[in-house]
Amino acid sequence: MGESQQVQLPCFLARVLIIINPCSDFGSIFNELLPGNFAKLQPSDPAGQDLTQGLEVKVRLGSVWKQSLTELSGGQRYVPGVQCSDAMLNIQSV
Repeated sequence: MGESQQVQLPCFLARVLIIINPCSDFGSIFNELLPGNFAKLQPSDPAGQDLTQGLEVKVRLGSVWKQSLTELSGGQRYVPGVQCSDAMLNIQSV
């Protein structure tokens, strides 16, 4: 990854969070497609300050928060993947 791309990555990830997470749209869409469940997008960095560490999708099925997306079925993994892809396609380049 080039230096200019490294500089742009935190800005891009911050924009993804701003677009996907307002009003829990990410979770509400997941709940709409899989009733009774919830998903959220959050920074991988525990303090939430270093977006260069990436973003994580957290999923709650019923009352249980899953530790990893590998715990989900293929169909359940598909929903947050499509949500993230859609949000990234809707972001205007800087």
